[in-house]
Amino acid sequence: MMIGDSNGSLGSIAAGVNIYESDYSLRESFDAVRATLNYDPLVVDLIYAKINEGTVTVNDDTTLYGVNANYALTKETNLEGYAFNKVVDSGSTKTGTSNIQNTKADKVFVVGGKASNTSVKNLMLSLESAFQFGTYSPAFDVNAVATAKDMQRRAWAIEAMAMYDLKDIQKIAKYMPMISGYYAFFSGDNAAQKRDDEQWHGWDPMFENQAFGHLANAMFAQTNSHIVGMNLKVKPVEDVTFSFDYLYFWLSKAYRTGDVVNFKGVAGANTYLMTHNKHLGQEFDTKWTYDYTEDVQFGLLSSVFIPGGAFEKDTAGNQSIATEVIGSMKVTF
Repeated sequence: MMIGDSNGSLGSIAAGVNIYESDYSLRESFDAVRATLNYDPLVVDLIYAKINEGTVTVNDDTTLYGVNANYALTKETNLEGYAFNKVVDSGSTKTGTSNIQNTKADKVFVVGGKASNTSVKNLMLSLESAFQFGTYSPAFDVNAVATAKDMQRRAWAIEAMAMYDLKDIQKIAKYMPMISGYYAFFSGDNAAQKRDDEQWHGWDPMFENQAFGHLANAMFAQTNSHIVGMNLKVKPVEDVTFSFDYLYFWLSKAYRTGDVVNFKGVAGANTYLMTHNKHLGQEFDTKWTYDYTEDVQFGLLSSVFIPGGAFEKDTAGNQSIATEVIGSMKVTF
């Protein structure tokens, strides 16, 4: 949920380009120093990563460091705890419209934990929660207004998931069916309303590497949202896997009618005209995977995102349905 892709959920995008090329990249590694301490059943990872290295004489770097501890409590129960710190120095490139003269570094401290359990046959349960604090600098928020000031962070998130393997149902066992259900919450805030030295409750997705909906993940940063979803996976024939996802999204904090919002949080990304409605939308994903050989795999993904009432409907294109079809081939050497 926190550390997985060096591009984070924001990725990189050139001004005026609406296709998020970084979403198709398989490069996820960090330039980092890492120490792994194995005290079986406890494994501890210590990391220090330089995400962006700027000018030597200017405080314009983005740095990440922290610790992750994984403890196998029993064969069925696994516990994980972590603490990370991401710092965007004050001299980094600004994206917001705030007064940058007195801008502090943007600092995100996060502490969290995850528990997973497989005690019940064929059932896997997991629960993860985290809390963020630190300093929010509106100068690095493309949605911030010019009068916003630095403020304290107070944000939180939670993810719950259940996966059930139906392989013991004799009539359908040959199809290797599995069903999953999940819920996620990421606290939110409206940068256009933050003008004074208040607390900032918007969740920073940092460097997440997960996708609740392929289109939604490409269009929206993982923040200010509730997400409920389900997944069905089967193998209709040998070497072919079919997966179907349905997801429903609603905002944690509704925007004001007339607010223009950049959901990606990256300069140059699409903006949308909002209403005071929390229904963000719903998505349908299907994916076919064909294992041609042990080393070659073909995939076909199709996605449809249907906008909800949060988007102003009388503005041209603002409530257009988003679709995509992606064909892929994977070769393992």
